[in-house]
Amino acid sequence: MGDLAEKRKNSRYVAEVAMRYDFMYDVTTKLQFQVKGQQENSPVKTLKYPAISKNISIEGLGFVASKKLTQGDILNLELYLPHEKKPIRMEGLVRWSRPIEITNRPISKLRFETGVQLSTIEGHPVENSVYFDKTYNVLWSEVLESVLGGYRLLAQGKKKKTS
Repeated sequence: MGDLAEKRKNSRYVAEVAMRYDFMYDVTTKLQFQVKGQQENSPVKTLKYPAISKNISIEGLGFVASKKLTQGDILNLELYLPHEKKPIRMEGLVRWSRPIEITNRPISKLRFETGVQLSTIEGHPVENSVYFDKTYNVLWSEVLESVLGGYRLLAQGKKKKTS
């Protein structure tokens, strides 16, 4: 973990929220099929994997998933904030994924801690939303604004770096 901490340029903020992800493919494939018992016009649902976010930065997201991801995978992500009707939609590139054992349950389970470099949020490039706020003396972005809801957490002293 020491190597990883040294590569991080920006602060991480704790953000434990339910999320889902699926894979984005750069090839468009058209399939025609019918699932037995479904009506012809009903939409086909994409398989989305559940996960829990751990932390967030101006351009990154850390989360725990039940599936191992590969460096270079491109993901569609949805974060479900409490009391919000719509998820926050993001896209990102898997930078790393490593196994961890969850032992605070009756049965120990293997999970995968994963780090994603975010490229878009709600269809807009993340890099265009990064700015330095002189009033609060902090590097900020639309990613942090959307998930943390502004500077109130910082002002209340709840800023927390994770390594």
